[in-house]
Amino acid sequence: MCFVGLDVCINLPEVGLFKGQGFFSAIGYVLTILLGVLLVIWVGYSIYAGYKIVTSSMAKGLEEGVNIIKNIWIGISMGLAFFAVISLIGGMLGIGDITRWHTNLSQCHDATGGFYFKDVQEQVVLGFPEDTSVAYCCQVTTIEAAGPDFKDVSFKNGTYHYILSKTDSAPSPGFNECVKF
Repeated sequence: MCFVGLDVCINLPEVGLFKGQGFFSAIGYVLTILLGVLLVIWVGYSIYAGYKIVTSSMAKGLEEGVNIIKNIWIGISMGLAFFAVISLIGGMLGIGDITRWHTNLSQCHDATGGFYFKDVQEQVVLGFPEDTSVAYCCQVTTIEAAGPDFKDVSFKNGTYHYILSKTDSAPSPGFNECVKF
């Protein structure tokens, strides 16, 4: 991760378990998986409590089932509130909701490459259509050769960034080693 204005780069650990897209992308994957597990547990316990209520012929079994449902709903509310708060914070920071973190926090090439959300947003502000463009992870060889579309981006020569291409082919002038994202 590089801070362009300060000329400072921080090398974060590589995490190859989740497509090798960087440490923060792996955190996004883990949080998405945890959300899914939380929902599966919630549904499982709700079905179990419903089964206990339906099959019990005594007041004690009925009370146990109702308590399980009450407790699971309180627990799931706290768990979902956690995910809602971090999604809200991610939205305010421009990263998006938690289900998109694994994509938006992907780093191009290695831990020193640009983040997807930052690179794409910078190009969208300059007029690139995000939804009709194809993203490529490219090394910037000479940003000046990339043309007038890229004259106002903060990319430095020799760094890796996600580049939006208006066509289905990799951008060629000014970029090298382009891989479709």
